[in-house]
Amino acid sequence: MKVLGIVGSPHKDGTTDMLVSEVLRGARDAGGETQKINLSEKNIEYCRGDRECMKDVTIPIGKCVIKDDMKEILETFRTIDHYVMGTPVYMMHVNALMKTFLERLYPLVRYPDEPGPPYSRRDDGKVKNAILVVTMGAPKEWAEAIAENAKSAMEVVLNLEGVMVADTILGCQGDPVARTIQDQKETLQKAYEAGVKLVKG
Repeated sequence: MKVLGIVGSPHKDGTTDMLVSEVLRGARDAGGETQKINLSEKNIEYCRGDRECMKDVTIPIGKCVIKDDMKEILETFRTIDHYVMGTPVYMMHVNALMKTFLERLYPLVRYPDEPGPPYSRRDDGKVKNAILVVTMGAPKEWAEAIAENAKSAMEVVLNLEGVMVADTILGCQGDPVARTIQDQKETLQKAYEAGVKLVKG
């Protein structure tokens, strides 16, 4: 069982990175094989919207004209069983790293013969799930409302790839007592348990 973690934060070992890593630790302890990609360490250009990747929808991954690290990431992404997607909330939404990544997943979808939304090129029938990690510098009582746009942005793209969201972990640094994620033992435990469940079902 392969589990891929995608970290959209520019801060290595920051809150988002730590929570994604904790989910992956749970997945490993449950017998999964894990891998983590920090988007800030990759060269990923913006999608140009030229739809070149839609010219041949018979191949597993549409051919993008942009030559960057996304080609290798797409090849990895389509071979994975389950995912962990983490982003901080910037201006009430996913940050630019995550948004750019989500847009560049476009070569993995195709459009139906009749008018309608795109859907996955994958036809293996596998059930794939994802854990979302959304972090913010806000108190817990605001977390759900603040995280909503970020959660929706990731979920709708994953759904196009045939991936269902199994759980969401919220990391809040606005707690007056436990300001760092290291102090929030319940959140860390929830992340770990989500990783275990992702693999064991």
